[in-house]
Amino acid sequence: MVPAAMLPDLLIALQRWFSPEAPSLLDADNASSAVPFPLVAALVTTFACHVINPARGKRSKLGSSANTA
Repeated sequence: MVPAAMLPDLLIALQRWFSPEAPSLLDADNASSAVPFPLVAALVTTFACHVINPARGKRSKLGSSANTA
């Protein structure tokens, strides 16, 4: 998730590097001041998965022990 979220920023950096007229066009479009929403969303989602997954495992263990008794 995180590498895919970094693609837009990587593409902008590559355009700035390879094309001589790209920096002026990107600056006119305010592309350099973009907030990395995809990267932030991917990091939050990854963190939430790491927090929720152990809780789900504990819940399923509690439920299976209650069903056998």
